[in-house]
Amino acid sequence: MFNKIFKHSLQLNYNDFFIILLFLLFAVYSIFFGIEMMDSGFIISLSKKIECGFEIYRDFDYVRPPISIYFWNLLLKPFWYFHDYVFLISRVLVFIQFVIISYNILSILKLDAQSSWIYLTIITVLSINIFPLMPWHTTDGLFFLSFAIRYLYFRKFILSLFFALLAFGIKQSFLIPFLMLLVYCVVQYKKLNFRENYWYVLVIAIFFIFINIYFNALDSLYYYKSSSSGQMSNFFKTGFQHFWNAFFIKRNLLFLIVGGGIVVFLKKKNIRNFIRIYLCILLIYCFCLPPIFNLYYQLVNSNQHQYFNFDLFDNIFVISIIYCIVELRFNFFTVFLMICIWSLSISWGYNSIILGLSLLTIVYKNEVKYLFSNKITISVIIFIILSLRLTNTYGEENTFISERLSRITNTPIISGIFTTVDKNNYINESKRIVEFYKNSIFVNCLVFGSAMYDEFPNRAVWEYDVESPNLDKDIALLQRNDVVYIIDKTRKHNSFHKSTFSEEILSKKKLIKTTRYFEIYK
Repeated sequence: MFNKIFKHSLQLNYNDFFIILLFLLFAVYSIFFGIEMMDSGFIISLSKKIECGFEIYRDFDYVRPPISIYFWNLLLKPFWYFHDYVFLISRVLVFIQFVIISYNILSILKLDAQSSWIYLTIITVLSINIFPLMPWHTTDGLFFLSFAIRYLYFRKFILSLFFALLAFGIKQSFLIPFLMLLVYCVVQYKKLNFRENYWYVLVIAIFFIFINIYFNALDSLYYYKSSSSGQMSNFFKTGFQHFWNAFFIKRNLLFLIVGGGIVVFLKKKNIRNFIRIYLCILLIYCFCLPPIFNLYYQLVNSNQHQYFNFDLFDNIFVISIIYCIVELRFNFFTVFLMICIWSLSISWGYNSIILGLSLLTIVYKNEVKYLFSNKITISVIIFIILSLRLTNTYGEENTFISERLSRITNTPIISGIFTTVDKNNYINESKRIVEFYKNSIFVNCLVFGSAMYDEFPNRAVWEYDVESPNLDKDIALLQRNDVVYIIDKTRKHNSFHKSTFSEEILSKKKLIKTTRYFEIYK
């Protein structure tokens, strides 16, 4: 397909160039603008620990399987020589990751080859939507699952099973897709053609031997300890309850009534048309209205409030399941696809199927072909999602409406990113603190800190109880007098999860200095 894409890329018309221009604006803004200090540094900091000779589970805590950390350690290995720009480089790599995900989806949709380049842009934008470009375990899972889905569609079962196994090696929620596929392959073992595909098996075996030798993986797994605190209740809430609750929010019930009313008005009183019209209404509301509300809150109201309705995407998922039943589209491939999308939503902080939205285009294959047949429609969709990305930030000040932007310079890991002046001052203040206080820990703030300043006294990058299975070992650090604890003043009493470590610091350690952004304890 890539040959077809490049072959026809020279035949672009003016509408195509406008789409490419919007796509490039989306890419440039997503890569070079904005940074938040909690999630973006998580995987990079853990990968840096591997690079510095630490062993996962034995020397530091991580409650998920290790493949994502191994994956990013290998990807970033050539780029540690450009130490100051590692995060910027990682963003480019994540963007490429989403392009590959979109290519895998496009290979299943089988759209017009002459417009493959254009379709790749729209699906990439839809895949990323408002998610920040950063190394992340859930997007890594989506990356490998897209290969599993693609190879399952083309009935290359061994490769599909391999990539589903890699996805499970990233996050526990991807166990169910892997087990489904494993059972299916066992039942369909005669179609696996081991004799014809023996070299696939050989390459896969060599791959796992390499991972084990290079990362000492089997020895590390001996020390693996998952934080069991509230896992089952969290699985129920994020995997099932929030889909149920989404339908009983007042504004969501309103959409059901409005959608039904439009169907009746159009005199198309069948459930198939109702679902299609209802989904159109949901998507318009989800993507078109938030940019308007956000600009109102941020410009007129001078408020950082951000408006985005994640629960409506859960409605879209449930409606899509009903649609598959009505259209009799349920076969093993469709069930596996829907389970993959569902598994992406099982998360502590981002429990929505929005990351799997591009995978849903496979379910609506015929509708997508019709929708994407009009280049103006594609331009409008990309423009809307670009507007949404410009006005809906992720844990930081909005760089789009900021009067002054500042480029981060001479800073380990995160140089080259444009952010607000206030955020740059925050980063520069952290540098001054670390220059003065050695052996320091940024507690649930500036998660880049350990990678930026090569400070690794504690085991957990996120000092939350759910992320710290060896919490007692980190609490034992409090007995030392040579460790300094740095706490963001705005996050002091605003923790996403319970943090016993933070509570112990505030109760047992002495506040020795207060700066504009931080409090320092010793």
